[in-house]
Amino acid sequence: MHALVRRGAVVTLIAWTDMLDYVASECDEDVEFIDATQGRFEAVVLRTTWDYWERLNEFRAFLEGCVVEDVAELLNKATTALANLDKAYMKELQTQGVPIVPTVFVEPGREASAVDEARSRGWSVVVVKPGVGAAASGLRRFDRIDEAVAEYLRELTATGMALLQKYLPRVVSEGETSLVYFDGQFSHAVTKVPAPGDFRSQVDFGGTYTLVEPTAEQRQVAEMSLLAWEKRYEDKPLYARVDLVPGDDGRPLLGELELIEPELFLDMDAGAADRFADAILARVRVPEPSRGTLGEKAWQVGCIALLMFGFIAFAIGVGTIFGWLFGGP
Repeated sequence: MHALVRRGAVVTLIAWTDMLDYVASECDEDVEFIDATQGRFEAVVLRTTWDYWERLNEFRAFLEGCVVEDVAELLNKATTALANLDKAYMKELQTQGVPIVPTVFVEPGREASAVDEARSRGWSVVVVKPGVGAAASGLRRFDRIDEAVAEYLRELTATGMALLQKYLPRVVSEGETSLVYFDGQFSHAVTKVPAPGDFRSQVDFGGTYTLVEPTAEQRQVAEMSLLAWEKRYEDKPLYARVDLVPGDDGRPLLGELELIEPELFLDMDAGAADRFADAILARVRVPEPSRGTLGEKAWQVGCIALLMFGFIAFAIGVGTIFGWLFGGP
């Protein structure tokens, strides 16, 4: 916010659940979800909505309203946020060649067959997570594949799809690397290493974060993921965090592509907030013509007018001369 203000922007922090009341007060009229992005502002930047998965139906309705009538720019776009809500998008990216963590996407009623598939793939330790969630909410590790896995899957699929994934032990020793992009351009990267005895890398569970320079292979997978998203969902996100984890062979795999409310680690890189602010304003502000451009156009118009005046004067003069010569007294 400070970086935006330094650039001349007027910024207001509003909880997404308060948007309707705020817009109503600004517009002096009652509003509904379809008007959620109206108001006296040019853009709404969707950021730390860290309770959305606990109020999923309300949040989805908010986003759907923004799709119907997106008067101000919503960033990231409402259509992108809606598609990114459910981790089923990982399957879509995989079909485009993006290497993802080995995953079985479990639909309701398919829990037993998912467990059988995990066994057939030779997995011994697995991770189960809900299709919608953040900050490792609902994430559990099972050290063997048995009925307990199927039971937990049934618990999760009661409200939608779930993910059954192979446990990758290198995550504990090497951590998860998050690459942050603004408008498709790489900004910075952070590696998150779990606390001893845990496999979750979030700081909430004792994980440690370190600013790093990503490898060329990590950059390649991250940018492949972003291009695949842009192709599939027809949008280049304003901001993106690409979470990569090392596979059994050490090569990077996509863990998640975070486009709704990711921690962007702006405090860990000195120029990150400025780069983010520049990217926001580039989406909102249309460059005004320079004085030189206006002067050049005025000069061109003036030249045309002068030529037309000269031609008219020449025609009048020639007509007068001919009248003297041939018109008589």
